Amino acid sequence: MSELTLTLLRLGLLALLWIFIFSVVGVLRTDIYGTAVNRRGRRKARKEAEQQSRQRTPARTPAPAAAGATG
Repeated sequence: MSELTLTLLRLGLLALLWIFIFSVVGVLRTDIYGTAVNRRGRRKARKEAEQQSRQRTPARTPAPAAAGATG
């Protein structure tokens, strides 16, 4: 093989190794710090939870009977 071919193979291997290193660093970063969560999702989930809790509680509660009152 010519010297040019060997140099191109070395550079290709070097580039491939750097791509591998960057991919490993990216995976480690997401494992350590987790994925980014946007605030819109949190607000929407909180809003839906509030709406569901409002639906569960009765709109009107009966008033307690007066003391000594007969029904």
